Amino acid sequence: MTNDLTKKNQRNLDGFDGYTDEVESADNADEALPQHAHQRVIQGTQISFDYKKSMWVDENGQPLPPERPYIVARIRRLVQKWTPDNKLDGPPQEIGPNQKWPDVEAMNEKRPKSEWRMYFDQLVGPYQR
Repeated sequence: MTNDLTKKNQRNLDGFDGYTDEVESADNADEALPQHAHQRVIQGTQISFDYKKSMWVDENGQPLPPERPYIVARIRRLVQKWTPDNKLDGPPQEIGPNQKWPDVEAMNEKRPKSEWRMYFDQLVGPYQR
């Protein structure tokens, strides 16, 4: 009985519940993307991990204090479309809880090569997870 009561009182506080890495089939890849209002994807300061230096850095490449704790406050799964000159083409499309990822490879294959772009010396499709 305690287990049943505990389960009823649990709440999804971290935002990770219900997410999957599964991908939609190629047949319905274009239908899988809901449209959402435009908003900045990254809120606050963008940080990234510099693998060459083995450290976290800010958006200017400056090292962050190694003793400082970092936690994920929220995760969003997005599909973005890029122009051939590496600019965003409209707002990102968010993939919600319990939704599979659309088949981005199939979506890209349907686009003409004139919409593709160079990214790190490779030709890639306009859609990116």
